[in-house]
Amino acid sequence: MSRISVALGTFNGALYLEEQLNSFLCQKRLPDELVVCDDASTDNTPAILKQFAEQAPFEVRININTFNLGVTRNFEKAISLCTGDYIFLSDQDDIWLPDKIMELSEYLEKRPECGLVFCNALVVDKKLEPTGSDLWESFWFTPREQKKTNQGKLIEVLLKHNVAAGMAMAFRSEFRSLLLPFPEVFSCHDAWPALVISAVSEAGFVDRKLIHYRIHDSNHQLIGIRRLKLLDQLKVAQEQMKNSTFSELLTLYQALEKRLSSSMKDNRCRLKNNVLGLLRGKIEHTQNRIRLQQLPKFKLNRLGLIAKEIASGGYFKFSYGIKSLAQDLFL
Repeated sequence: MSRISVALGTFNGALYLEEQLNSFLCQKRLPDELVVCDDASTDNTPAILKQFAEQAPFEVRININTFNLGVTRNFEKAISLCTGDYIFLSDQDDIWLPDKIMELSEYLEKRPECGLVFCNALVVDKKLEPTGSDLWESFWFTPREQKKTNQGKLIEVLLKHNVAAGMAMAFRSEFRSLLLPFPEVFSCHDAWPALVISAVSEAGFVDRKLIHYRIHDSNHQLIGIRRLKLLDQLKVAQEQMKNSTFSELLTLYQALEKRLSSSMKDNRCRLKNNVLGLLRGKIEHTQNRIRLQQLPKFKLNRLGLIAKEIASGGYFKFSYGIKSLAQDLFL
């Protein structure tokens, strides 16, 4: 049977950590090891981890950072220390339902062509009360996109938007050398593994809510999992125009192109059909949207850029269609 590693990143997580750790104990298929990287917590997190390690029925390895690495580098370190065949990523404040490890690991065992699998999650508040939404609804992972994923086209979905959260995925450790190091992009541990692996391998999903994803004061701004009304969507769009959202995304996609291209030269991987073409289209689309942010509203060359993206289908291939077009036209 394949060995299973859980890579857990912690930082000042004492409030909810015990519930997440206990959910590991309730798994129908226990992990073979839990690898924890604590990012220099100043609360009771290290003590909770130590106490858990003393009574867990599987190996628990705790690494305490001497200084704060940040969420991306902390997860990168945890992944690098895993020894299992399948690696599961875990946040510190969720709850895994008993079937999670069993279902995702069985999916990979039955489909050796798949490098990655992910599941849905029920979005709950800090008291574990349902919010009325699930992860895929929040991500706009539509039935049409689920069908594309089943057809081996997850990379096309991901180049439009991320649908595979880190805490909801499991992947084969053989792809670790391709994943590491992560690019210098904030919180890319969610998007990066799925992007890289789906570019070189088949990937799939389990259509079940196998996690209680907890929204609370410390994480809702970081991840942004919530169902948005139209007015809220407008506010988010305005914020994107003001901050560095598109620049961060551009850095992510350029890093992906560089990683995949260099890996092909080194014969470390074979890309799926037309991946680099799609990726370069996404990069150009993102670059054009950044240029639009920098131009006055009523400049003719602004309209020319918008017309170019309409003609190429960029708004529908790589963004949210009419919503993104309206964002560029009116905001």
